[in-house]
Amino acid sequence: MNILFFSHQADFIYGGEICSLEVMRLLKKKHKVIFAGPAGLYSEAARKIVPTYEVPTIQFSRNWKIVLPLLLAWIKSLIVLKQIIAQEKIEILHCTSLKAMVYARYLPLLSNIKIVWHHYDILPANAQNHRWLCWLSRTADLILTPSLAAKNALIESGIPEQQIQVVYNGFSLQSKIKKVSYTPAEKIKLVMVGEVSERKGVDRLKPILNFLSHEQQLQMQIDIYGSALSNPIYADQVQNDLAPWITQEIVNFKGRRENIGEILPNYDCLILLSRQDPLPTVIIEAFFAGIPVLATNVGGVPEMVISGKNGFICKHEADFAEQIEAFLQDRTPLQKLGQEARHTAVEKFSAQQMVSSLETAYHSLAIPS
Repeated sequence: MNILFFSHQADFIYGGEICSLEVMRLLKKKHKVIFAGPAGLYSEAARKIVPTYEVPTIQFSRNWKIVLPLLLAWIKSLIVLKQIIAQEKIEILHCTSLKAMVYARYLPLLSNIKIVWHHYDILPANAQNHRWLCWLSRTADLILTPSLAAKNALIESGIPEQQIQVVYNGFSLQSKIKKVSYTPAEKIKLVMVGEVSERKGVDRLKPILNFLSHEQQLQMQIDIYGSALSNPIYADQVQNDLAPWITQEIVNFKGRRENIGEILPNYDCLILLSRQDPLPTVIIEAFFAGIPVLATNVGGVPEMVISGKNGFICKHEADFAEQIEAFLQDRTPLQKLGQEARHTAVEKFSAQQMVSSLETAYHSLAIPS
C-alpha cells in the first residue's frame, strides 16, 4: 500500500505525533509511506523517517476581511496535496488531525483515494460540534479513534458505528523498568505531564495537597512537566496558588521536555488530573517506564488503568490524597503495580500492536497489498 500521512501540526510534538512517527517507522518496512505537513518540528522529525513534503497550512479565522486570502491559500494547499498524491501514487490518505481532515474534505473530487481520519480527540457534546463532525465524516472512508470512549462520543454525534474503528495508541518497547529500593528517609517522587491548562486539571493539585498534613507533604516531591503557552493566565494563577509548596520545593514546575519517556523511570508514580482526555499517551509512557498511575475517570482512562492492578482511578481530590497517603505509609505496592503497568503496556499499547490494527483497518478498505 502507498500511504500518505498528513497533519496540520507544525511546532509541537505531542503524544499522538510521537505515536504517528513510530508507526511510520514500522509501516515503511512493508509499505510505501510518505509524510506531508507544514514546515516545523513535526515535519523535521518525520523527515528523518520517511520522505516528506511541505504543505503550507492556514490558521482558520472568522474575520470576513481575510476570508478570500484564506480560501486562496487553502486551494493552493489542496493543489499541492493532489500533486503529491498523483506523483507518489497514493492509495490511502491518513489524516492525523481534525484540521488536516478539513483539507481532505474535497480531495475525493480530485483524486481516487481512500481517506482515513484519525480523530484523536473528544470534543464537547453540543449541536455545533455534532454538525461539524458529521460534515467531516461524510468524506472519510474510515474513522479511527484512540479509545472506545472516543468512538462512543462520535456515535453520539450521529456518525454511523460501522464507519469507526478503535486503534489504541502505541509506543516502542525501548523503555526500561526501573529498579528501586526504598529507604525510610527517601521522598516519594510523583510526576505530572501535560500542558498546564484547565483541561489537564493542574489546578486540582492544590486541594489534593490540602488534604495531606504538612509532615506528609514534606515526604513528597511533585514535578510538573508541560508547556504553559496555551493559557498563560491560567498557568500563572495555578503557580500562584501553589506558591507555598513551590517555595518549599515540594512542587516544581519543570517546563516542557521532549524526552519524557527517558525522564519517567526516575519517578514512583504518575498523577493525571485531566478533565478531558480521549486516551492519555503519557499513561502509556508511564506504563512502559514501569510506574503506576493515579488518574481521574475520564475518556479512555478506564480502558488503561485497572484500579489495584496497574494504578488507581480516583473520583475526587480526596481519593488522590488517600492513595498518596497509603503510598507514603507503605511504598512496597508501587513495585508490583509498576510491573503490572509494564505488562499492560507491552500487551495492549505497543507500537507493533498499533501497526497491526492500522493494517487491518487499511485492508478493510479493500486496498490490495
